[in-house]
Amino acid sequence: MDPARILILWQSSTFLSQFILSAPSFKEKTILELGCGLAIPSLVACKHKQCRAVVTDRDMKLLEPEIKHCAALNEVATDRLLLAELDWGCFDPGVVHDLAARVNVIIASDCLYDEREYDCFFALAREFRSANPGLEIYAAYEDRGALDCIGNYAACYGFALDEEENAKFWDELERCGVADKFNRNCYLFQLI
Repeated sequence: MDPARILILWQSSTFLSQFILSAPSFKEKTILELGCGLAIPSLVACKHKQCRAVVTDRDMKLLEPEIKHCAALNEVATDRLLLAELDWGCFDPGVVHDLAARVNVIIASDCLYDEREYDCFFALAREFRSANPGLEIYAAYEDRGALDCIGNYAACYGFALDEEENAKFWDELERCGVADKFNRNCYLFQLI
């Protein structure tokens, strides 16, 4: 894991955070964040939507002190956060089913930047969805020209990318006068 890449606040992370702030449906949910990096969307949800969050990444040794520091700076109670390692490529189905029973929503920001990870990501998402069919799954993505490819991988795992929230969210950003703060290459989709 390259520290130079994971300790960056990615544009899609702030985009997803803004979506969480604007979405009434996130109030008091239990969230699982995949590939959390600095876990900013989860911290936003905990602070402003009274959520609880399980934040996961492949190697939490590097991330844990950074996430705890961000939580302290933003006055997010640590009892609202659980940090856990989760490797998409070799996950324990029992752990996934246990987590799926405890969460309402899965979020991921900029986790689909490398096509080599798509199979692992969608296999894990399918495992979560099979354990909890009502689970909502949202992903924010900064387009690098692979949106069609992501849609094709999603379809192979039984998902479709619902981009309706993306259009509504961009309209909301325009109405609030803050759309110019975000890169127009940011997309939000729900796996359905």
